[in-house]
Parts: sequence; C-alpha cells; structure tokens
Amino acid sequence: MNRFLLLKAATIGLLVLLLLVPLSLIEATIAGRAAWRMHVQDDIAATHAGPQVVAGPVLVLPYVETTTIVSPAGREAAPALATRRVERFVLAFPAELVVDGEVEVELRRRGIHQVPVWRAKALELAGRFEPVALPEPPPAAAGTTVAIVPGEPYVAFSVSDLRGFVSTPSIDLAGERHAFEPRAAPPFDGPAVRARVDPKLLATGAPIEFRVRSDLAGMRELSIVPLGGETRVALRSNWPHPSFGGRFLPIDREVGQAGFSARWSVPAIATRARSVLVPTEPTMGNATRVPAAPGDAFGVRLVDPVDIYAQATRATKYGVLFVLLTFGAFWLFEALRGVPIHPMQYGFVGAALAIFFLLLLALSEHLPFAVAYGTAAVACVLLVTAYLSPVLGGRRAAAGFGAGLAVLHGVLYSVLQLEDTALLCGTLLMFSALAAAMLASRRIDWTRFGLPAPPVRDPGRPAC
Repeated sequence: MNRFLLLKAATIGLLVLLLLVPLSLIEATIAGRAAWRMHVQDDIAATHAGPQVVAGPVLVLPYVETTTIVSPAGREAAPALATRRVERFVLAFPAELVVDGEVEVELRRRGIHQVPVWRAKALELAGRFEPVALPEPPPAAAGTTVAIVPGEPYVAFSVSDLRGFVSTPSIDLAGERHAFEPRAAPPFDGPAVRARVDPKLLATGAPIEFRVRSDLAGMRELSIVPLGGETRVALRSNWPHPSFGGRFLPIDREVGQAGFSARWSVPAIATRARSVLVPTEPTMGNATRVPAAPGDAFGVRLVDPVDIYAQATRATKYGVLFVLLTFGAFWLFEALRGVPIHPMQYGFVGAALAIFFLLLLALSEHLPFAVAYGTAAVACVLLVTAYLSPVLGGRRAAAGFGAGLAVLHGVLYSVLQLEDTALLCGTLLMFSALAAAMLASRRIDWTRFGLPAPPVRDPGRPAC
C-alpha cells in the first residue's frame, strides 16, 4: 500500500474540512446582512405606510333588536318586566365592484439598501349597492314583544395601514359626496373608516351608485379583497418587476421595461371573501369578526429582480464543489506532470477560492450583481494564476489552470441564473468533471504515486 498516497489524500481531506469553516462563516455573514436589510425595510415601513390590503366598500345597516318579556303576575307580586337589547347589523355587498388605479413606484434608500414604495394617486372603486331592508321582527310568544329600531347606516371601507391615506378619502353616493371618518367600522376588525349614509337614500328602494376616490400609499404590495358580486380590477404601474400573487391571478397582463398592466375578474361564486366578513353570531357585541384582509385577497407585489443575498447564498453553497474540483485538478496535475504540490499551496489556493465568495458579497452591495460577480471572479482567477506560475513550473501551465478556473466561475454564474434546471446543470457539471478526471488518470500507476521513478536500465548493459 502506498503510504504517501494515503497521507496526501488525508491531508487534502483535512484541508477541505478546514475550508468549511470560512465558507460557513461567509454564509452566516450573508444571512446577517440579509437580516439587516429586512430591519432597514421594516424601519422604513415604520415611517411610511406598509403593504396595503383594500377591502370594501360595504353598506352596513345597524339596528337594535329589543325584546320585552312580561312575566305573569303572581298572587302577591306585580307582573315582572324584562327587556333585552341586542345590537345587530345587515350587510349589503356591492353587486359589482370595479377597481382602477395607477400605481407610481419610487425607491426609498437607507444607506446601501433600497425599498420600493408606491402611491396610487387616483385609486377608484366604483359599483352599486342593491336595495336592502332591515329584517322583520321574528314571531314572539305570548307576553313577548320584539321591536326593531334602526341605527345610523354607514359605508365601511378598510385598508391595512391608515397612514397610507395621503388625503381624506371620500365616497359619492347617488351624486352626493361624503368624507370617510376614522371610526370603528364593523364588520371590519382592524384599521377601517366609515362614511354616513342618508337614510332617505335607502328609503327610495333604488340601487345606489357609489364611487370611492382615494390617494393611497404603501410599500411592497397592494392587494384587493373581492367583495363584489363581480369584482373587476385594473392596475397599471411604472415598476417593471411585478409578482402577481394571492388566490387569483390576472386574466391578462403585460410586463415590460416601462412597467406593467394587469386585469383581474373574480365572481362572488369563486371566493369566500363575503362569507368570512359575516359574524359567526348575529350580535354586534359578541360577534367574531375577521380582520380587514381575508385570505382571498389578490394583487401585486413589487419585487427586486436580483436578490443579491439569495444569489450570494446560492453561490456559497457551491463553495465546497469549487474546492473539490480545484484540488482534484491539482492532484491530477501532480500525477500527470510529476510536479509535486505542497499541502500549504493547496491551502493558499483554497483560501483564495473561499475569499471569492466574501468579495462577491461585498461588491454586490454596491454594484450590479453581474458586475460584482465578474469583478470578484477576475480578481480570484488572476490571483491564483499569478501564484501558480512558479508552483506549476511555468506561465503556460498556470495560464491553463487559470483558464479552467475561469470556466468554472462562468459555469457557476450560469447555474445561479437558473431555477428549475439548476440541479440538472450542477449534476451534469459534477459528472463531466468526474468523467474528465477518470479518463485523464486511467493510465496512472497510483501504487507508485509520489515515489521516485525506478532507474532506467541500459539495454546494452547486462543485468546483474
């Protein structure tokens, strides 16, 4: 057994394990920087409006149901009178709801980090409410009377963050304009506003046309809750990198460098948004109400097309593969050219490969990711090539090794741009590297690896 071969393999394996330490530290640094970016975004959200979910408007008819029970008089006692008052309401959802908005996006910066914030200066919600009436008093037993006392009707409108209102929103009801007030507005249990409705408008029994005008701001996301019998939404923006999410995708969309436009159409039969707003109990005081953002909301999220921390993390996960392929190439060079390479030289090259990922992280925070990757890769390849020139016995051998390392960096960058086929490409890379190593080393006598070559016998001289 070749002890030199075993000792060399053990030493290289130990170096690979040691290089896992800086690679892990670099990955932890990336996670820390990503967490700091999220902290900066939350800090901006604390001074600005956050993601917005728009729900409404909903016509609310509150009333008080008063039940009076008269107990029969006893022989010596007068009749007992008991009264119970229960606050309830009737909801009228829009028969149709048409939402239209132009979303202007700008970047807010805090240090080296930036967050897209948006403003819909003319967000309009239009539609109509069908006639609705209060319920009739239920049948009562003898000695019991039930009375229905109507309250003040209002229109409820909800957004996730009231700070997003740049100006006071208003609603036009049958040609009359009413401003919203920041008051509790059941059925929404959360940030909401309400506008008073003239009872005379309801007494006509005719459909009520409405139009809500709002100047709304937020960051990262805008979603709409489909509360209409037919909800149609049209959004346009100057942001070229939208991500359409929620329970419903647009029926058509156009995305280009100048921005995007998208349209949704959601019928009430396809969503539970209405049902989750109805209290589980009919009482206003004891009802279990839901937040202003039911799960059937849909909309658009403004995404950063290049998440430098996600890509840096993905690149670092290939660090061990980088080291193994480079060390394997070193070992083949030793075996094929007979040039001994000291473990310390393995270690220096491995350190250069590890520092590449830290350099990539640092540069990508100030430069576009492609430029940062190219700069870090060129610096690493030049450093390794210059170092290996005397180690490998000449500039030509070092240049060839550097070219192979440059190809490896180029392949890694291509893999980082892929998502669905990243595993396939990475596996093909490893298979190709293994096949090349096996074919190149198939004639190597590993039993004599590292041992001095046997003396060449002179054919004209007789053997002893």
